[in-house]
Amino acid sequence: MEVTLTFGCKELRRYSVWEQQELEAEELLFNDDEESLPPAVLLFFVSETAAAAVQKDLHKLCVKQDGNMNTGEKAHTADTNSEHTAVSN
Repeated sequence: MEVTLTFGCKELRRYSVWEQQELEAEELLFNDDEESLPPAVLLFFVSETAAAAVQKDLHKLCVKQDGNMNTGEKAHTADTNSEHTAVSN
């Protein structure tokens, strides 16, 4: 599954890239079937408004996967000229 999260540049406060070695050092774990950590994790620090919108959209996506709800609504996109996009498989 591919997921695209889009938010406006004005919503981005900062970002951080954690490589596998840093994840291991901090003993960060992921709850999935894979035993190994990803090569890197990209963290976005966004405004409260953008965070709430992304959380709402991800919740809808999780519910859709479980088959409990399908609203047919599009994912949230902030209204701005410049955007940052994160894609996950």
